[in-house]
Amino acid sequence: MDQMLGGLDRILACVGKRVVHCDSQGDALTVEASSTVRGASCPVCRRWSNRLHGSYVRRLQERPILEQQLVLAVQMHRFKCPSADCPRRTFAESIGPLAGRHQRRTRSQARALLALG
Repeated sequence: MDQMLGGLDRILACVGKRVVHCDSQGDALTVEASSTVRGASCPVCRRWSNRLHGSYVRRLQERPILEQQLVLAVQMHRFKCPSADCPRRTFAESIGPLAGRHQRRTRSQARALLALG
C-alpha cells in the first residue's frame, strides 16, 4: 500500500498536489490530496495571480486498485485574476495532465473505459 501511495504521490506532484490522507471504507479507497500551488496563470489573459479566492474539493474516480474503487479527493484553489480588463474574474488552477476541466474521472480511467467500449 505504501508503494502505491508513493507512486500516486509522484503523479500528483506533477500537477502541484501531495497526498495527505488515505482512508479505506468497505470497497472504496479514498486518497485525499492537498494543493501545493501558490499561484496560477489566468486561462484567458495569461497573467499570473497568487491572490487566493477560495478552494474546493474535486472528486475523481481512478482505475480500481486491489479490487477497491479508488477515489481521489483533490483540493483545488481558485484565484482572482489580477487584470481589471480580463472578462474572467476568478479561475481554478489546472490539473490538465490528471483530468480535464469537467471530467469526473482521471484521464487514465477514461482511456480504460473507452478501450472497454
